[in-house]
Amino acid sequence: MKGQASTINQTPELMRTVHLPLHPWEAGRKDRYMRLVPETISGRSFAPVPTSPYLQAVEAHDE
Repeated sequence: MKGQASTINQTPELMRTVHLPLHPWEAGRKDRYMRLVPETISGRSFAPVPTSPYLQAVEAHDE
């Protein structure tokens, strides 16, 4: 993907992202949130895989 990246640093803007279905690839503290606005997308596609144990734990914690 190529495009523009910017830091999300305003609290109201960050709060609008809370309910998006986005999950980190790696566990741990996340202090920086970025917005990526794609201009071009290329590459391979991947078939969906079952939910990872990490995401299952996150989803169970949210319930």
